Amino acid sequence: MKIPTRTSLSRLTADAIEEAIAEGVWQEKLPGSRKLCEQFSVSQRTLTTALDILTRRNVIDAPEGTRARRISKSYKPNKKKALPKRESLLILGSYELHGHDAATSNILSGIAQLFRQKNWDVFSQASEEFKNAKPGPVFEQLAARYKHSRWLLCAAPQPVIQWCMDKNLRVICLGGALPEPPPPTVSVSITGLMKDAIHLALSKGHQSFSILCPTPSKEYEKTVKNTVSDALQSFGMPFLPNYHFPKIAVDDPEPLKQVLDSIFKVTPPSLLIVTEERQLITVYSYCMLRGIRIPDDLSVILSLSSRNVDWFNPIPTHFSIPVQKMIKSVANYVENYPTTTQKVIHHPLDFTPGASLKTIRNVKPR
Repeated sequence: MKIPTRTSLSRLTADAIEEAIAEGVWQEKLPGSRKLCEQFSVSQRTLTTALDILTRRNVIDAPEGTRARRISKSYKPNKKKALPKRESLLILGSYELHGHDAATSNILSGIAQLFRQKNWDVFSQASEEFKNAKPGPVFEQLAARYKHSRWLLCAAPQPVIQWCMDKNLRVICLGGALPEPPPPTVSVSITGLMKDAIHLALSKGHQSFSILCPTPSKEYEKTVKNTVSDALQSFGMPFLPNYHFPKIAVDDPEPLKQVLDSIFKVTPPSLLIVTEERQLITVYSYCMLRGIRIPDDLSVILSLSSRNVDWFNPIPTHFSIPVQKMIKSVANYVENYPTTTQKVIHHPLDFTPGASLKTIRNVKPR
């Protein structure tokens, strides 16, 4: 009886790098180790072992200090015995795999790990063309190289999704601005989440509140503003843009502190709605330095959490993305493409009461 064997991740990575070399992706030398780790979604240790395997195969030369590894001049692809073809997945976004917000990074890392375990080739790519919603030469190169792969687009602009669909690429979206008809998509409703957070705040009697939410695009800013305005109107309250939704130019601690200073100088809010955990760190530090007690003096709602909130004291009242459920849904679309099931799956968020929200008085919408 033949015992099935499991190919190590290092050997799979070595095979994938050799295949890329054989296809002419790199001519003289490989990129740096950090870039290779990101592109093949592996750790430095796995990559080091993979490069050792390629050295023994005489595909690349032995290392010379910290220099990039050079492709061996004597290397010739074995065309008679091609490397075994495996299913492959390309993860494409505006940032590298771990450069997104915590929840998105956890989802993407989980998907990459899951498919590596299934012996798929997993690649990741960050592109300025993706970020600027203008597919160009880089996208053309990717389409030529990964035309048989599944493409997982992370928070893609509509022009990017449409371009991929026009090229008949096998596209699955994780969020993003969807065209009609949409490709298979897994997401959460950000506007629905924001509406839930505002309704929670207003139902607890918090009329003086501000939302700390960076706006990556004018379209996103307009959508969030409309959501805030509609939620306030349902409680018979006017929308004050500069107070309820102050503009945050850069998503860094110092600009956020300046925004907080300007808010507290006008009318100290009774509640802040924070959209990401890194902002929560700034808010908690700001309150600690100024002697503002949470929730006695200021209530806080974290509208988008993934993990690590138990580290904060008090534990914030928060909505969290169901990471494992989203990984499962995306994996199902990737593995069973093309899908005949529901094309767009919106996962509801989980709510945790926490200890950072104080009830001033119970209020119901009109």
